[in-house]
Amino acid sequence: MALQRRGHGASAAADVRRRSCAAPGRADSVRDRPRAARVRRKVNNSRFKLPTGRIEQGFRTSKPPYSDAQARAEARRCVYCHDAPCTKACPAGVDVPGFIRKITTGNLKGAARTIFQANVLGYSCGRVCPVEALCEGACVLKLAPDPPVAIGRLQRYATERYVGTQAGTDMLGAPGTKHTGRRVALVGAGPASLACASHLASRGHEAVIFEKRSLPGGLNMSGVAPDKLHAEDALAEAEWVLASGIELHTGVEVGKDLSWERLLADYDAVFLGVGLAGDRRLGIPGEEGPGVFGAVQTIERLKLDPTFRPASLFPGSPGGDARLGAESQPASRGERGWGGESGPGGESSSGGESGSGGERVGAGSAREFSEAGVVVIGGGNTATDVARQLALLGFGDVTILYRRSERERPGYAHELELARLAGVRFIENVVPVRVLRRLEVGPGNAAARGDRKGGVGVAGGPTDAGDSAGQLRGLLVADAEKARAIPGTEREFPAGAVFVAVGQAGVPDLIAGCPGVESGLGGRVKADEKTGRTGNPRIFAAGDCVNGGKEVVSAVADGRRAAVAIDEMLR
Repeated sequence: MALQRRGHGASAAADVRRRSCAAPGRADSVRDRPRAARVRRKVNNSRFKLPTGRIEQGFRTSKPPYSDAQARAEARRCVYCHDAPCTKACPAGVDVPGFIRKITTGNLKGAARTIFQANVLGYSCGRVCPVEALCEGACVLKLAPDPPVAIGRLQRYATERYVGTQAGTDMLGAPGTKHTGRRVALVGAGPASLACASHLASRGHEAVIFEKRSLPGGLNMSGVAPDKLHAEDALAEAEWVLASGIELHTGVEVGKDLSWERLLADYDAVFLGVGLAGDRRLGIPGEEGPGVFGAVQTIERLKLDPTFRPASLFPGSPGGDARLGAESQPASRGERGWGGESGPGGESSSGGESGSGGERVGAGSAREFSEAGVVVIGGGNTATDVARQLALLGFGDVTILYRRSERERPGYAHELELARLAGVRFIENVVPVRVLRRLEVGPGNAAARGDRKGGVGVAGGPTDAGDSAGQLRGLLVADAEKARAIPGTEREFPAGAVFVAVGQAGVPDLIAGCPGVESGLGGRVKADEKTGRTGNPRIFAAGDCVNGGKEVVSAVADGRRAAVAIDEMLR
């Protein structure tokens, strides 16, 4: 297909499917309108739709929104430190004392503007950021008997009413900015690309995003635990950012539907914000069979798939499926304990907010199919996220197994504490060796009969015809020293389902097709830490595809830094 630079023929996006992202036409104040009315207005104007009946809709936030009185009272606790350690601890550099002071004076528009100037995804970051380890972790009030200022909840309070409104969109632009005629293509529509594109658009450049999926938002939309942020809220935020002058093309996979060579020929610069690939595997016998799932895949299905139900996790149960990706019947409303809260992306369902530990969703049949327990393998935040969601769904016995000590785990301590409050167990210094399965043993199979233990075969053994055959029975685990199994300590750990949370794979295949871009550790993109510039001087990268998977706020900060470098190059 013939694709040429704008002004010299058709643009590179002329032959790909386009989704318009115009913002709702609102310029009036939102303060005097009921919150539910504001939400309805935003939802009705949305260009992107999610299916109803998703299990995620039954989850309530672990950190409920503040009322006006609560927000003012909390904001007055801030002592406005001169050196602002909270701001220094924020990867995006949000002026925390500045926006909190504006809340105390009732200047919510000013508070929101202060946040958006540093972090265009300030709303979702206010909900999903590990503030306990960042801004709130640096609050000087921690030295006093009182807890630190609830910065994350105040940030949500200040930004929520403006996401999806014209008043909020106006905060993202720079009035009077002249168009430069320069064009930048951004690959992927996740947090890093949205932040990069927003800054480039505010500087007068044309920002065009290509996303291979049908919806924007990236992992912020599909991979954040439901009790932190619902997909419709992340989607509404992404659409609102796009409305500030960013062009989006969905269903376009660069390298397949659109070549890298054509992209570089048609645009002045290219930004990579593609994130990471699927869940990594353990690489142990029996892993590829039914009953073993990826943690990121599981969270995505909870958030986006209306056909998902707990029984599908247990292939041997009535109505169960062999794999998480298999089709299953949608659960009824009675199975899900419907509740929720309103946000920029959706209206509130009936029900109140939960406490700090979350609230059980009431998945109904979950406990019935999990008598053998559920095991999560990993020590990071994704492991605690998926374990907590499963516990909140009603699974009676959820256990995290980690190969090192609790002190050595890479995840945040407060996330593990939240999981424990939901009923999750954590066992340290244990490593999985093999997946155990029940085998169908016929009377003529003498070799298989010789390997049976109590009528159940052991998958992966010398008599097993296939490591992935048979219904999941559990794991063969061993004590670990320096993350390695200690011989002679093997034992069986029963499990009805196993979830693997040991990280995500890189994108080496995508990098291989990108001219001049090199692949680093784990298939990540090699890029300069300060500018995001890759081995190709016209290609920049940031976010998970570079850092291997960090916080949303880190992706936003890195995307913005790359945008500054791109702007300097184009001028």
